[in-house]
Amino acid sequence: MSEVDRILAAPNHFFVLGFDTIEYVELAAVRKQYKALARLVHPDKCSEQGAEDAFKKLSVAYECLADEGLQCNYLAKVTGSKKRPRPTESSKKSKHQKHHQSPPSRPTRPRTADEIYADFLREEERQAEAEFLKRGFERNYDTNSYDKRPPSPPPVHSEDFIDEVLASGLENKQAKWSQFAQPQRHNQAQPSQPPQPSHPTAPRTESACCLVCRRKFLSHAHLERHEKDSKLHAENLAKAADRPSTDLDHKA
Repeated sequence: MSEVDRILAAPNHFFVLGFDTIEYVELAAVRKQYKALARLVHPDKCSEQGAEDAFKKLSVAYECLADEGLQCNYLAKVTGSKKRPRPTESSKKSKHQKHHQSPPSRPTRPRTADEIYADFLREEERQAEAEFLKRGFERNYDTNSYDKRPPSPPPVHSEDFIDEVLASGLENKQAKWSQFAQPQRHNQAQPSQPPQPSHPTAPRTESACCLVCRRKFLSHAHLERHEKDSKLHAENLAKAADRPSTDLDHKA
């Protein structure tokens, strides 16, 4: 028998939610059963005939048993007992929390199955958020998993080497080098100019002079032409060649 047929054939709310006995059920168990069965018979997820009617019947049963007062009244009506069941410790805590909250307003009309399911999903999200905020910072991690990891390899360098490098002042050296290199890079971006002398000096030029004729020329080209074509230069060379012999005669 499928869940749709079982729910449609169930005679009371307890059997609809999958409980075998007619007795007081914890609200957490009611929510758990409704959450599981709603996924199976929801019309959007179940294409079986009668799924919509089964989902409506399941939602009505959940709305009755999810409220402690409504469940007690329904249990007394089904069993014929006028004595209300004794609530458990968990139900006492939930009831005590409800007293501090504002009482919900009673609906003027019965809610549809979709409204009941949507409200259930919102409550599930609210409880999950509250549970996370309550226990999110109290998680215990298994430390045995860390023991299974292989040990880290020893460092390549010794501790003395590391201490020596850290004490060598590399940061200061690097800062000085960056200060030294920065203006150099700045100068490379600008067009190169010859360095200016600290004291003004006369420009150094090589003079083109004829020592034989004792004359100065504008350039070496003029000097070469003078030595090649000048008759005066030729006479002066001849005189200079004879001068050593005459000097020797005078000394003798």
